[in-house]
Amino acid sequence: MAPPPPKSLSERVKLATHIFVGTAKEMQVIDKDGKLVNQEQEPKVLGQRGHGAWLIVEVNEVLCPQGWNPTSNLVVQVPGGFFSTGDYRTNHVGVKLVYLTVTDGKTYKASYGWDLSESLGKKAEIESLIREVTKEAKEVNRK
Repeated sequence: MAPPPPKSLSERVKLATHIFVGTAKEMQVIDKDGKLVNQEQEPKVLGQRGHGAWLIVEVNEVLCPQGWNPTSNLVVQVPGGFFSTGDYRTNHVGVKLVYLTVTDGKTYKASYGWDLSESLGKKAEIESLIREVTKEAKEVNRK
């Protein structure tokens, strides 16, 4: 599966409905039918034979939307792609990251393509972009 063409951080923030700082508590690999795969039988690469993953994420801080206050851990869907299963787990589980997501009300997924999260070092820039998007939306609504 080829990666989607890259989008800027600004574009991905505009597409996101829910942005938060979170820490993944665990990663569960799923098969193409959405069934859990036993850890001993996980593929070396996500996306291989249609495999993806779910991250179980504790929300540490909500950046947007205002007033959103999740009371339990979120299920964040990781699309299949050409990701090392072990590396993805190491780079996400137990690591505090900024997640840029959209939701169907139950499951969260990347606001664009494979770009699910950013390092905490990008938090200030993301907060600034959220303020810009909010300001633009208010101006459009006034017209």
